[in-house]
Amino acid sequence: MKEKPIIFKPEMVKAIFEGVKTQTRRIINPQPEHYEGEGKRELFSFKDGLFALNFYPETSLIIEHSPYKPGDILWVREKFCNVNKPEVKPEYYYFADTLFVECEDYSPNEWTWKSPRYMKREAARLFLEVKSIRFERIQNISPEDCVAEGAVEKPHYMKWGGEKCLAIHKRYKKDYATLWDKINAKRGYPWESNPWVWVIEFVKIENGGVK
Repeated sequence: MKEKPIIFKPEMVKAIFEGVKTQTRRIINPQPEHYEGEGKRELFSFKDGLFALNFYPETSLIIEHSPYKPGDILWVREKFCNVNKPEVKPEYYYFADTLFVECEDYSPNEWTWKSPRYMKREAARLFLEVKSIRFERIQNISPEDCVAEGAVEKPHYMKWGGEKCLAIHKRYKKDYATLWDKINAKRGYPWESNPWVWVIEFVKIENGGVK
């Protein structure tokens, strides 16, 4: 188990705090090269030349290439600002919190917000434990996972056999594609290019996992 930083947009930080986001997809960089093996097996070459079969998406061989591993603790870097006072512990403020409040006298544009890249571990307030890792093409995301990504504003549920079940809608993928392009298109990985991604499933924990 290792402790590692990970960056989230304010909207995604809000979704995690609200309990609606439990997955994140991150670009595999560089993208694995694809080969056709014997018997129509599909092979993938990672940057160090190793191969992995795509129909074993959770094998240790693949997980070894992921920047995150099951059991890792991720501390979230987010958009923030801080107020330093002499002989007083720095006070940190987080842009995601401005998404929770509505106040005519409050304007987050008047604050000097800093990029998540500059956040230090001591300023982190959100910690996640990695539960599983796999990889897939981004367009293979399921409607259920679109909801778990926090991309669906109002998922619809229905009764099935007396149980509450998620109603599957094609629009869920459209909602996620819009979110994906907002973050990744300018980085050269638009939805239409269908890149390979790491699928990271996590749970929010308290106090950085320290009991």
